[in-house]
Amino acid sequence: MENNERQLPFGVNDFEEIRKRGLSYVDKTEYLANLRCYGPSIVTLCRPPSFGKTLFATTLKAYYEGKKELFKGLYIEKVEEEIAEARNYKPWGAYPVLWFDLGGRTYTSQEDLDEELRKQVSVWEKRYNFVPYTSSTSPSSHLSQLVAYLHKEIGEQAVLLVDNYDTPIFQTYDNPELNLDVNKSLCVFFEVTKCNNADIEACILFGRSRIRERSAFSGFNNHSDISFHYQHTKICGFTEQDLIEHFSPELAALAKKENLSERKLLAKLEQRYGGFNFNGEDTFYNPGQIIEVLATQTLIEPWVDRDVIRSVAQRVRTKGWVASEIENLQCERTYLTNSVPEYAGVLDRLFQIGVLTVKSEEKKFQILQLGISNEEYAYAFLHEFFLAYCPTLQEKPETIVERIFKALAAKELENAMAQLREFMPHIDYNGAPKDETYASYKNSFFQAGLYFIFRRMNEHVSTKVECHKECVDILVKTSKQYYAFSFLCTSTAGTPESAIEALKERDYVKTLNKYKTPLRLVGVDFDAQNKNIGAWKEEEMKKDKEEDNKEA
Repeated sequence: MENNERQLPFGVNDFEEIRKRGLSYVDKTEYLANLRCYGPSIVTLCRPPSFGKTLFATTLKAYYEGKKELFKGLYIEKVEEEIAEARNYKPWGAYPVLWFDLGGRTYTSQEDLDEELRKQVSVWEKRYNFVPYTSSTSPSSHLSQLVAYLHKEIGEQAVLLVDNYDTPIFQTYDNPELNLDVNKSLCVFFEVTKCNNADIEACILFGRSRIRERSAFSGFNNHSDISFHYQHTKICGFTEQDLIEHFSPELAALAKKENLSERKLLAKLEQRYGGFNFNGEDTFYNPGQIIEVLATQTLIEPWVDRDVIRSVAQRVRTKGWVASEIENLQCERTYLTNSVPEYAGVLDRLFQIGVLTVKSEEKKFQILQLGISNEEYAYAFLHEFFLAYCPTLQEKPETIVERIFKALAAKELENAMAQLREFMPHIDYNGAPKDETYASYKNSFFQAGLYFIFRRMNEHVSTKVECHKECVDILVKTSKQYYAFSFLCTSTAGTPESAIEALKERDYVKTLNKYKTPLRLVGVDFDAQNKNIGAWKEEEMKKDKEEDNKEA
């Protein structure tokens, strides 16, 4: 089938529309069956934006409404009767489905949220001709009465599906007092899942962060967060196998356009758009993003919340973190879907918008290793950090990176160092506190500038940044040369010569020295007066002939 004969669901996230129009669909109903058969009935699922949450929510909507015809040929069609028998319910039964969507509105007060909840509950009251029997204007009271009425009059328990349920939480993250208020309002609203448990078949909420429970004895505390449950991690997102099985014509056309083999195209797509991980094992693509790439046959920029990244950049500056730590962080699972503003406000926010993802898990202690999801998110992330740390910069950061890269690729080390000297004065140290911690903050700012330049260069060549207490080691591989830099961050850290000697002892430098490509060591002093790189020395590292193997 030719690519132009197929229709991809570009910009379409409604299951019923996709099925009726015959658009390409990656079957996710196996995970609907898992949820129906093995999952709890009151759940939250947190995923980054445009990750297929709305599509799966509308799939659930069609399923619970009993629209069997939409599921013809899909996995759930084969197992629905078996699951129904095991769980003792009528197969393809139609439940009253109450759909809520809290996205698409700005919440500047608790009243805004209460108004929106009342408005959406009233839609369903009118749909089912229900008139509340009390004068209360509380949206939770109205919802409680409504689900009880539906159970009594229709004879079926209600299903609550809530998309973007955490938008009020996310929007108020930087206002702790208001954030607490909207958390309380949401908890009160969803108390119906506890107080009217007998009237509710299921309540499934989709968002980026979870609601904070008010206490152990009240509020919305009877739900299960399945965001990291192994059997449910594939509910949203595409695997590489999904791409191969469902989008092979588009992959072939894009490979031809980019003049790449399909194997190399898949590797490039994985590096740029893949890498999302929620259990330390399986990796996924953002469905909305990769569908746009395949539909437009264009390698697009990522959908990243730049405002959130700018906010996080300021937090990193004020806390004196070394920027490279963002790519080597550890935390417990619960932090990643955290909605509490008092927390550091870096890990959780970056995970929730898709910049950070799980790389691996220490299962014994349930500690997650985090890193940047993919290169497209890394570039967007680094661009905003450039601007946060260097507000006086007049040109695009990418232009500076390109000039330094070209100088290194041409083996013009003097030119590359001159370009670095021009850039480093743009780092704004005003955010560092003028107290006993100033020195450590200053070091982190200096390290940040070097980290941004060379990490961003990874688009062109292989680079690695290692930040130590008083220096930054940077490895750069061009087609003709390996460079191992050691930038000293304080005037007392040593000399260019001592930096070179320290590099010789690093394991990663010893590994590079086994390859045939020439290896140059560069020790760089710190100019304390100008807060810039100072004198520097270079030395070609002599290779051990016995280890002069073929380059990996």
